[in-house]
Amino acid sequence: MNFHREILRDAITASGMSHRELAGKAGINNSVLSKFLNGKQDMMCATYFSVLEALPEPQRLLVKQKLAAGNQLNLETLLINASIEERAVVMRIIADYWFSNQLIEKSEKLAVA
Repeated sequence: MNFHREILRDAITASGMSHRELAGKAGINNSVLSKFLNGKQDMMCATYFSVLEALPEPQRLLVKQKLAAGNQLNLETLLINASIEERAVVMRIIADYWFSNQLIEKSEKLAVA
């Protein structure tokens, strides 16, 4: 089951936008969006988020909330389909987050001592 596909499909329906209109606004070919929504092919993470950003704000926010609160498989699926460059960005974010937490822990220990 592809939750990210279902979430996007529901948001598009709720937005009232046509697939052609949304694809045009997202800067992708309508056939890419159509094949994705029909389960014939997946799409790159960057393309998915381009489509997401082309949605009206209420639907865009709802999709983001559902993706954040959803099944771990959603994130896993997005990462599997991410390009090497997108994966590198994710790794840098994780490393920066870890490093900043290490600095906070060290400064807290020094403040106590």
